[in-house]
Amino acid sequence: MILHGEEQLERRMEELRSLIRHHAQAKKDRVHLEQFRKVKKATLMCAAEARGFKTAALQEREAYADPAYTELISALAEATGQETETWWSLQLEQWKFDAWRTQMASERAEKIRYGAG
Repeated sequence: MILHGEEQLERRMEELRSLIRHHAQAKKDRVHLEQFRKVKKATLMCAAEARGFKTAALQEREAYADPAYTELISALAEATGQETETWWSLQLEQWKFDAWRTQMASERAEKIRYGAG
């Protein structure tokens, strides 16, 4: 038999597990884009060199100005936002869980104090 408090605990734990999965995916996406940004820059610099831009500074300028690079930066910004949002959601659930645990402990102590438990 599951008690009311145990049902609440299990529900909270499932919420935390779900948020953890979402946060892990968001972090994975952000890290992937951060690393891919380096690959994209190198590829674009090679293309710029093939178009006649001989110095690394000119190649880098061309890479940064390329629409594919700016799209990647926008995606990276979105992924960073998602990661941050899921992290704070996870923190909020953790704080709610801690408050709930404290409330349950207080209720148990009160029951014991008044002989109901």
